[in-house]
Order: sequence, then structure tokens, then C-alpha cells
Amino acid sequence: MPWILGTPHLEVHGRSRVETDGREAVAAAHGVGARPGDRTADPDARIAATALRLTSGCVVGGWAAARLHERAAVPDDDLAVFTGDAWCGQAAQGRRVEVGSTSARVLVCAPRSARLRPGDDARIFRSVVPPTDRTAVDGVPVTTAVRTAFDLARLWRQPAAVAALDRLLHLGVVDLAEVRAMALARPGWRGRPSALRVLETVDAGAGSPQESALRLLWLDAGLPRPRCHPVIRDARGELVARVDLLDPDVGVVGEYDGATHSDAEHRAGEARRARSLEALGLVVVRATAADVATEQASTAWQRRLRRVYRLRRTRGSRAHPWQVTVD
Repeated sequence: MPWILGTPHLEVHGRSRVETDGREAVAAAHGVGARPGDRTADPDARIAATALRLTSGCVVGGWAAARLHERAAVPDDDLAVFTGDAWCGQAAQGRRVEVGSTSARVLVCAPRSARLRPGDDARIFRSVVPPTDRTAVDGVPVTTAVRTAFDLARLWRQPAAVAALDRLLHLGVVDLAEVRAMALARPGWRGRPSALRVLETVDAGAGSPQESALRLLWLDAGLPRPRCHPVIRDARGELVARVDLLDPDVGVVGEYDGATHSDAEHRAGEARRARSLEALGLVVVRATAADVATEQASTAWQRRLRRVYRLRRTRGSRAHPWQVTVD
């Protein structure tokens, strides 16, 4: 966590800053400060600043709690999903998952009796958090992993909620059965019906929010649920490729091409991979960030996918020259 100071420390010598490590503290949020050079827009700094404002009975929840659980599971992973960007905010969610430059506020779960003012970077959610739903990660009071997943499923709109739970399940941070049990055990809680619908759609195999979004587009197109990240082998059992999405019954593969690998060598490797899949009789339908960025582009991608399905189904049932495994 970044180095953060509370107001009592900042008021040393009757002023709102203090000398520490030879440097003066600067304001990070109302009542808190950080060392010069610390990025106060950094999600960890914002979580730490919010944690210092917590009063009795309050805990950090939502994307911020998910980030801490994520970091505890994969401390050396630079590909964090819960970044505090706009897609991590309940009010910022649209129909699909989008990553923007706007920061989502840190959710604070607080009892009705708690005296805590919302701020520019904190959103107060009046919700009961019993002792069984509380824990601490890196010294920050947070909702447990299961309660965090339940809250994301019931408070966020479906695309973002599915992507968030896919990530927590993928890392093994939560167990789907435990999250479902919590949802079933809490009738009358806000958003519970939405949570149950989300839990029917999540998949631990998804490797990124973009892959989660692509799977939802696939389902929204009215097509059978694809398998996530299966391994495809040839008739001899030799590895051909691990793909993002696959309908093994009709032989349709869905692949999301990220922007991180655009060099010529990677493109050549992807082309060879695609030829190997097509040699087995599989059809690869690719998607990029542009295909999931707008309603119009997403609809066009769904039309392409349906067209491939129609062509495949006209072939009738044939023996598949491929094998599908999950290892």
C-alpha cells in the first residue's frame, strides 16, 4: 500500500503537513495525505486513503475489496482486473464491459448508525456487514471474498458483474457454490434476483474481462453456451491450441485478439495457429476491441457469428476430427 497519513499526523506543528523522510506530506483526500510523488489517482492509494476514514462497523467493499483479494491471490501479477477504472463503478456500467479513464469511487459498506460522509472518492452503501462477512487484507477492513462476490453480482449490471466474478473464480479466490449459497440464504436483499441470474452465467475459465464480454455477446446472439479456454487436440491426442471459446458440437471457435500483441512475429504465430485449427475443420471467428466497443459493432459481430453457425449446421452431423480437454 502507498504511504498515507491521517489528519492527526498532518496537524503536527499546527499545520496541515508534516516532514517525513525528509519530504513534506501533501493532501490525498479530505483528512488524509500522502508523500510527494505518490500517485493519489492510484487505486491502492485511494483505497488506503478511504480506509483511514472508516469508523466503527464500516468496511471497504465492491471493486476495492475485490482488488485486495485479487492482489492477495496473485501478488506478482501486473495484469490486475480491478483497477478502479470506470467499469468498476456501479453507476458507470452500461450494457457491456468498457474500460475508461474515469475512476470509480471506493465503496464503503456502513451500518445506518455510522457517521461517515461520502466524498469525491468514496460512496457510502448502507448495508449490514455481519462479523462473518468481514475480514482484513493488508490491514484494510474489507468484506470477505464471498461477500464481495455476492455484492458485485447484485449491485453491478450484468456484463461488469459477470466479468468481475469470472476473475475471482478464475483465481480461485471464491467458490461458485459458496457465493450461490450466500445469495440463496439472503432473501429480500437488494439485487438478489440479479445476483442469481449473474451466477448462472459466470465461468471460471475466462481469462480476461474482454473474453467475458465476448462470451456474453455470444449468448446474447441466442447461440448455445460455449466452453471457455478448452484445449483442442488432434485425432492422435497431440496439442493443437487452447482457444478462448468453443462450441464443440458445431466446431466454431471464438477468439479475442487483444492489443498487447501486435508485432509481426505474434501475428505470424496466430496465423499458423488458425491454420492448424482450420485444418481440423474448425471455423475461427475473431473479435477485437473494436468489435465490443459499440452497440453497432457488437451487433455486426453477432451477425457474423450467426452466419457461421448457419453454414456449419447445413453440413449436418459429422464425426469430429478433434478432441477437447480442459487441461
